[in-house]
Parts: sequence; structure tokens; C-alpha cells
Amino acid sequence: MSDDRMFERCRHYIDCRLTEGGKRRDRVRKVAPAVTISRETGSRAVTIGKVLTGVLDEVAPSSGCRWTVFDENLVEEVLADHNLPKRLKAYLVEDKVHEFTASIEEILGLHPSSWTLFHHTVETVLKLALLGQVILVGRGTNLMTASMPGVLHVRLIGSVEKRVAHVARYYDLAEDEARKLIRKKDAAGRRFVRQHFGYKNADPMIYDLVINTDRLRDEAVATMIADGLRDRIRLARRA
Repeated sequence: MSDDRMFERCRHYIDCRLTEGGKRRDRVRKVAPAVTISRETGSRAVTIGKVLTGVLDEVAPSSGCRWTVFDENLVEEVLADHNLPKRLKAYLVEDKVHEFTASIEEILGLHPSSWTLFHHTVETVLKLALLGQVILVGRGTNLMTASMPGVLHVRLIGSVEKRVAHVARYYDLAEDEARKLIRKKDAAGRRFVRQHFGYKNADPMIYDLVINTDRLRDEAVATMIADGLRDRIRLARRA
């Protein structure tokens, strides 16, 4: 699925959720189902997320609205949600521009502060999780939604060799380039979570499931996550 089609599906999801049930915009389910996925780069989070949408559309459907993955397109949603210009996209990704450059540009008034942009991201993530039927990938979304009873938190990991091979295929890169990209993105993810939440993103205690994807097909991982979500929702509703 192309980036444009993914973004279009995300916009369709928002329209569907906001109009679900006619005029029920202010009525949010007490236990809205959602999944967050933290990942080591190359552990197939995006491809597994896409498979998971199909699985969850079958086992946890709701009024015609489809499960949707928000990964890189989450940045686009934050910008649209807060009427921000698209040029700010560079400041919302995990491996954002150099802190010194960002600070100078904030002082010059070229864009909102990093904290303001982060606050906007949290607002959008919480709004999506409250609407339900979303799969939120990366950016510490598990910690943003930690208090929400219907959200299952998953961490995907894998050996460096397997992840390098996947990234090389996915981005059509040479092996050494794939290895450098993994190091860069993993470091950015660790830095982002530590800076904004004070946690290590590899800490298994901040997840419900930690899955090694090395020897499991996408469909098997998606099924495990779906089973975990159903149990999470069942327990939350009892509580």
C-alpha cells in the first residue's frame, strides 16, 4: 500500500469515526479498542500492522469503520488536526533535525516550540485512541495511552541480521546502508522516548506483549496480537 493510499485510508477513518452513528460525535465508548506497536527498526511493524488491520476487521468490526494503521502518516494527521503547515513535518519525526538548529529556529519564530509540537502529537494520539480501532506505531504511543484500559501495547523485536535483511528488501538498500539506517532510527527512537517520557523503550515492563518476529510469519504475529487485544478488552469491560 502506497503512502498516499495509507494517508487516504487514515482520513477516511477519521471521517467514518466522527460521523459514526449520525450525530454521536461526543459519545466515546468507555473501552475503545486500540493497539500500540513499538518496534526495533526492521522487525516488520508496518507490514505486520497492515496484516493486523485485516485480522481485526474480521474479529472486532464496528459499524463499517475499518481498523487503520497510523505510522509515518501520524505526522500528517497531527499537522491537519492542529492546522499546522506541512513544512513542520521535519520537526515531528522521531529522528528530527538537530536540536541546536531547532532551538535557533524556535527563537526566530519560524515554528512552534518542540514541546508545543509534542503536546499536539499527544492530543492527536489520545483522540485517535479514544475513537478506537487504530494501530499506533512508534513515537512512545504506548506511554501516551498507558492509562487507557482498551489499548494493548506491543513491542516487536528481532535479530540484527534478520532486520537488516528486511530493511534492505523493503527500502531497496545495500546491506551496509540498511545497517546504518537501523542504527540511526533505533537511536532516534531511544532518544525520543527517554527525552519525553524518561523511560527506556526496550523496557519489557511497559508492554503487554514482546514478540520476536525472527521465526514468525506476519499472519502469526497479527493473530497473537488480536488474541491479546480481545483478552485485554474482555478484562477491561469486567473491571
